[in-house]
Amino acid sequence: MNKKWTKEELDNIWEAYVGNGDYMAEIDSQFRLDLGKWHFATEAPCSWCGEAMLKSAYGTTTSEQEEPCAWDVDYYNNDKEDDELPNLQPMHPWCIKEKENN
Repeated sequence: MNKKWTKEELDNIWEAYVGNGDYMAEIDSQFRLDLGKWHFATEAPCSWCGEAMLKSAYGTTTSEQEEPCAWDVDYYNNDKEDDELPNLQPMHPWCIKEKENN
């Protein structure tokens, strides 16, 4: 993890992500998900791979093991100095690494 986020910041990041209807529609279109079946208060699809992330699984990783629904904060524009809410999104830690390497 790049930064120590407060619970309030994490809640805001999650809510901004799942509340962005245009972005959710884009993810739905890309991965052909049925977003009507998701409970966005507790789960959401990763924008990189489309697989589930659990809101409660923030930071549930160690160097040896990653929980399958874990997430960390990703910088949409890859600028880790830009902590503005529109630039932040939840994403699996392994997807963040893959995104950074592409």
